[in-house]
Amino acid sequence: MNGALALRASNACNTDISTAVVGPNSAARIASIGAGAGLHADFGAGQCNGARIGIPHVVVSASPARVAWAGPTAPTSAIPAHAPCQRPRRSRARLTRIATAPCS
Repeated sequence: MNGALALRASNACNTDISTAVVGPNSAARIASIGAGAGLHADFGAGQCNGARIGIPHVVVSASPARVAWAGPTAPTSAIPAHAPCQRPRRSRARLTRIATAPCS
């Protein structure tokens, strides 16, 4: 994101939990999910087991023309002409829009 932070440093998502106490229900929750079940990595970038993973993205400035967007947030967005599409295995391609204002 060209050096911009997606979340402020004070955001709870940036909390280091590496030394946190494990919750008392963690084992039950993991068991209900299936500790040995497969997980499709839809984060990061590159490949996993020979398949592409991640949500394609581009960082745009305010210069592209704004277009109408049928989302619940801003009614228009700057979307470049060649924005990449996420291509799920069993459905149509979709354009995923995640807009953030750079944090300071």
